[in-house]
Amino acid sequence: MKQQNVSFPEALAMLAERAGVSLGARGGPSQDKHLLYQAMAWAEQQFHDCLLRSDEARPARQYLAERGVTPESIERFHLGYSPEAWDWILGQARQTRFTPKVLETIGLASKRPNGPGHYDRVRGRLLFSIRDFQGRPGALGGGGEDRTSHRP
Repeated sequence: MKQQNVSFPEALAMLAERAGVSLGARGGPSQDKHLLYQAMAWAEQQFHDCLLRSDEARPARQYLAERGVTPESIERFHLGYSPEAWDWILGQARQTRFTPKVLETIGLASKRPNGPGHYDRVRGRLLFSIRDFQGRPGALGGGGEDRTSHRP
């Protein structure tokens, strides 16, 4: 509890998850927090797969190679790439349980300021996973031009 700065129920759930033990169905903040961690892990994997396989990510792979970043380092540090599309991660999420609101909560989507819907906050960037003490991705950092001021 002290190490992670969480309540007893949250610490219990974290330990149970680590041990592969199910505590049964629960609702509330712990379940929401768990969903957000799952969404971030899913998004990290989508961006990582994009870096490894997408034609659009070829310049990013070339840049990493020129900088001496090995394929082993790309795997080890879960590097990823976000395509230029305004709704790439939102599109990837359509067939999942990760709604635009969930992606907004974890910082990967924003509401459109003029009209309905959301857009990706991160576009055309290399991404670096930021992990917690348990090794779970909690955020993504990006290198490149800041595009948050260019609204769709």
